[in-house]
Amino acid sequence: MNLTRIGLENRAKAVANRTSAVRRAGASGFAAQMSQMADTVTISGQAPQEAGRVSQAAGPGVILPADSIQTKLEKLQKIAEAADYAGMDYEEIYCAIWDRYQKAFGGKMPAITSCLIGGEDWAEINNQFVREVNQAVYDPLFREIADETGLQKGTPEFSEYWKEHYGRRFSAAALGYGGMTAEEREQAVREKYAGRHSLYDFASMMGELSDLGAFSGKMGDSAAFSFLNMVQRELARQYFPDAENGCPSDGEWARVMYQPFDAGKFAQKLKESLKDARFENWGLDIRNVFDNAIDSLLSALA
Repeated sequence: MNLTRIGLENRAKAVANRTSAVRRAGASGFAAQMSQMADTVTISGQAPQEAGRVSQAAGPGVILPADSIQTKLEKLQKIAEAADYAGMDYEEIYCAIWDRYQKAFGGKMPAITSCLIGGEDWAEINNQFVREVNQAVYDPLFREIADETGLQKGTPEFSEYWKEHYGRRFSAAALGYGGMTAEEREQAVREKYAGRHSLYDFASMMGELSDLGAFSGKMGDSAAFSFLNMVQRELARQYFPDAENGCPSDGEWARVMYQPFDAGKFAQKLKESLKDARFENWGLDIRNVFDNAIDSLLSALA
């Protein structure tokens, strides 16, 4: 069961709910920057393994750099409705969907799916992506597993089966880490982001690590979900202490995301927040787990 994907949608929904009051109209600020940096996506004529086949009659195949985020999402939805994935396995389908969103939103999907920065627009992008991969990949795959094995999603037996046979294979392939062990993937991510110290780079790194299961593999799904929520809240608190309800707007995030990110200062603030946090009904020393996770992040960003 892909609990991380479900968790990302839940966390992004919370961001969207908190930021709805400060959304900007039109393609200005953050949305304009996103549109200007995005590549053009042409679906018709692509190989099936790249994007899935799209009916020419549907005519939704081109996403333009000048399109607003909402227009891009609408076009991506039409593409999803027209896509024909016959002959493709689930890994290929997942990668095709990921690649479409990567191209549409300027290669920012690791940062977007981290749910750590960005306002309502990024939350909507993440949520639509999660819904699409659930519908095209995970839901039918879960049904196939149930038919073949009798195992039902949500049971410990299903989770063990999923980890053994699938794990984070789809995400790893989409991100370019296919065929690697969990340890090799994490090391590759650390090397990729070494020396890159902007807030955007930090969020992108965290998004990749989360998608690859680096956090849930060490602390479990629930603890990883809580840890990433803590990171998100601390980022908002540090960068926007006066933001309404602690929820920065899309434009506010756009103004700071490419600024240098002080990993040491952030880690220290996160540790201070950890001291004041209340943890109840955990079957492990969650405070120590989080403290170790903070130290690990700091070493990765050094």
